[in-house]
Amino acid sequence: MLHSIIMLNAITPIHNGAGEGLGVIDRPIVRERITNFPYIQGSSIKGVLKDAYRSEIKKDELDTIFGPDEGDKHSSAMAFGDASLLFMPVRSLKGGFVWATTPLILYRFQRIIEMAGLSENFPELKALLAKREIHSGMSTVFINPDANGLLLIAIGRDTKIILEEYPLSATSLSELEQFAEEIARFIFTNSSKFLTEEFKKRLVLLPAEIFAYFVTHATEVVPNIKIDPATGTSTQGLRYSEYLPAETVLYCLLGFDKPRKEINNQPADENRVKEIFRKHFPPRIQIGADETKGKGFVELSVIGGKDGTGDNKPQT
Repeated sequence: MLHSIIMLNAITPIHNGAGEGLGVIDRPIVRERITNFPYIQGSSIKGVLKDAYRSEIKKDELDTIFGPDEGDKHSSAMAFGDASLLFMPVRSLKGGFVWATTPLILYRFQRIIEMAGLSENFPELKALLAKREIHSGMSTVFINPDANGLLLIAIGRDTKIILEEYPLSATSLSELEQFAEEIARFIFTNSSKFLTEEFKKRLVLLPAEIFAYFVTHATEVVPNIKIDPATGTSTQGLRYSEYLPAETVLYCLLGFDKPRKEINNQPADENRVKEIFRKHFPPRIQIGADETKGKGFVELSVIGGKDGTGDNKPQT
């Protein structure tokens, strides 16, 4: 099986719903059971992409690589993993906001890129994870050395970064700056250079417990109400919906396998499946609920894995 990685960058907030909530939030988003990190199911990504390809490729190709709508005929020639959280925007008192992550997430990302044969594309990630300072138990926020004036505020004799309402100690780490530059070119392939430069300045590495708090409590929660058009009133009261905020970055592992049937009456292998998929890959999709409210628009890019053809660089 060949592998690639899809990068997903939220243009607008995403509601990847978990059904009816039992707490204050009526419509929560899907989260991992143990870490509470938000994610998007691979089946949702596959379904949205299949619809995007319907008008771009022949039905025979569509059924072969994505699987037929009648699922009992044969299986898909592609395997979509869940989209895991990589960077999440967090409000900052100075500078507006930051993109935040934590060592656990970076270690998980490293494991996936190794599976995909992409390690050589991320030498700066390896260097960052080799730093003793970021191992378990770290108590400081690491920032880009160039971000001191952008994010830090003087409080008495100290300087702090204030995320949400919490003043936190911050330390510059050059390896974080280098990793930010490395990963940004894979995330913002369809965007302006401005976002790439902003990401490099605003990437921060948080201790695990602080990141966990923000992931749980700093998502976007929006009240809404259903109005009866006949009376102009509501009998249901406010309902609260949770969203992954705009600028959230996720990634998912994608596998290409030998198809279970011929493509256009010609024998095909995993390279042919990958060729068709990559040729028509959309730069943007809409995923999750509330499309008519402008929610769920996501920018996409693909990082190609080793397959003997040198396809090991950022691709759109």
